[in-house]
Amino acid sequence: MHSITAFRLGLVCCLCLVAAVIATAQELESDESPPVEASTDGLSPALAKQLGQLIERDWQDRPEWAEMLVALLKGRGMRLGEGWFQRSQSLYDWLWLSSEFDGDLNGRIEPQELPENRVLGKFVRRLDADRDGTITLRDLSGQSSGPAAMMAGQLFYQWDRDSNGKISKEEISAFFENADADDQGFLTPDDLRRAFAPPPVVAAAEPEPQPTPAYWLQMLLSGQLGSMTKGPGLGEPAPDFDLLTFDGERRVKLSSFRGKKPVVLIFGSFT
Repeated sequence: MHSITAFRLGLVCCLCLVAAVIATAQELESDESPPVEASTDGLSPALAKQLGQLIERDWQDRPEWAEMLVALLKGRGMRLGEGWFQRSQSLYDWLWLSSEFDGDLNGRIEPQELPENRVLGKFVRRLDADRDGTITLRDLSGQSSGPAAMMAGQLFYQWDRDSNGKISKEEISAFFENADADDQGFLTPDDLRRAFAPPPVVAAAEPEPQPTPAYWLQMLLSGQLGSMTKGPGLGEPAPDFDLLTFDGERRVKLSSFRGKKPVVLIFGSFT
């Protein structure tokens, strides 16, 4: 008990030190570029990494904001799977699906267990990723592999020109016209090889310097890189808010849509 308390006191001191280092660094103006790795101001990358490893090792029950802190200190803060950049969660997983449709509890949803409603049944059948006539956990795992999956991914990348997650007849026609360079009205294996050939290799440019750990920490502590407050969990209500519409003519309150229609919240990205 005493060791845990001592660690947490030490952790608080470390965080205070980090905050002090950031506070003494020169404040960034809105039109200035962030400090880069070559900079010697503030917290050095080596010291930041050591501090991140210390927190990661000794603070096992750390909250979400501390996960982000560790990721930033270790220089891994903007990658998928690090900090709070985790994969999405859903209430409608295999446990939910099997509880709804797997009547004999054998781990497989079979044709006779599907709903009689044609529309609903059609959507449920689309979950049968391996087309074996039944739906299992593997169909929902999203871990499709093998030649067929690779070919499907390549075709979809080539055909979905507007990147909307759908392939239209017009997009397939546009691909055909581009691949049929000689206007023959048909495609040969050579045409397809050229169409699917990777683009010419361009000489790699010098990688741009990355912002320093002190810069990312400043963004975190100032609320510009997420919130220090824990957000709602899966299935919990979202915090209410109201905002002006894009045209500025009215205000929209999130709770006003509850029970009426689905709401999708799209947050800013770093791309």
